[in-house]
Amino acid sequence: MGDPWFRVEKTGLAAQPTNWKGWAVIGVYIAALLAWIVVVFGVLGPTGPNIAIFLVGAIAMTVVLVVVAMKKTEGEWAWRRNSSAKND
Repeated sequence: MGDPWFRVEKTGLAAQPTNWKGWAVIGVYIAALLAWIVVVFGVLGPTGPNIAIFLVGAIAMTVVLVVVAMKKTEGEWAWRRNSSAKND
């Protein structure tokens, strides 16, 4: 696997970047999402079908981000509870 780009959080289901490669992936995701917003709403216009097209594209980009993060994460992705919290 090489050096991990992300590490899992202590609680919840999340990962955070650990080096410049992880931050680069996040930066590319944000840039792609902003470009998609400009193309769909700025060029094509905010109509009903275009909103659906935008959502499909945004979900696809998010799925790619999560898959890359899962493959390049140190540790296993799993739901984690805060161990210091008391269950009442």
